[in-house]
Amino acid sequence: MNYRHGDVQLIRIEALPDGAKLLKGRKELAFGEVTGHAHRIDVGELFEAADGGLFLKVNSLAKLSHEEHKTKTVKPGVYRVAIKRAYNPDGGWSSVQD
Repeated sequence: MNYRHGDVQLIRIEALPDGAKLLKGRKELAFGEVTGHAHRIDVGELFEAADGGLFLKVNSLAKLSHEEHKTKTVKPGVYRVAIKRAYNPDGGWSSVQD
């Protein structure tokens, strides 16, 4: 199961990448560059892979929240965290700013 929450997408995967490091105490999946708001998970652990990729491991039902979006329930599993991108013919690909 995949989830979309504003500019954040959770893509279910089988397992964490080898060597992914726990981001102890961090609950923010993405920060809003414009508003300062953040996409947050209430339970679960965030990991960072060697290439900078972000991953979420959820062992029990979790709530994904943001000040401007409806809260979503996330089922247990391992997810890759992706940020929506936009294409501009003059500047190429860039992250969508929330």
